[in-house]
Amino acid sequence: MKTSDKNKCSCGKEISTLLKCGDKNCEDFICPNCMIQTKTVPKCKKCAKLKLNPAFNPTLKDLILSFIVCMFISVSFAIIFRVLVEILSNLIPSIIIYYLIILPVPILGWIIGNVIERTSGYKKSLTLMIIAGLSVAIGHLTIWYGFSPDIITWLLSLVIGIYLSILKVKI
Repeated sequence: MKTSDKNKCSCGKEISTLLKCGDKNCEDFICPNCMIQTKTVPKCKKCAKLKLNPAFNPTLKDLILSFIVCMFISVSFAIIFRVLVEILSNLIPSIIIYYLIILPVPILGWIIGNVIERTSGYKKSLTLMIIAGLSVAIGHLTIWYGFSPDIITWLLSLVIGIYLSILKVKI
């Protein structure tokens, strides 16, 4: 069976086809690569009206609110912890203080993960993961500022904190 030039796919790849878009107002021919199978009939991309799932599409308001709240909580948590460390440094041996500093970053990561989940309306996206990771990194740097840790402890604390923060919003 021969197809005419009219039966070329509308995608511009010069593919001959006999499949027409199932929309009643559309006269376009579609190739199997361009076809979107809807509940009833195959349609072209234009007629299928593809939309992003709202669960994976936070609004700009969600992103800004999440960023501001997470940064505020991260810096506040870090400053409060630093004040507690300064108070306890006179009462507790320095080796215990050193290991005590490892603990708050994973706790901060867990807190940021829960906060960002709620401020974004339980949405999940790469942008929210970046905001969560950045918030924990800022808090981590604030907590560790002035200490001279070994690189393994420092990185382990950071990685665990970031992992716990993005766990709630990862795609």
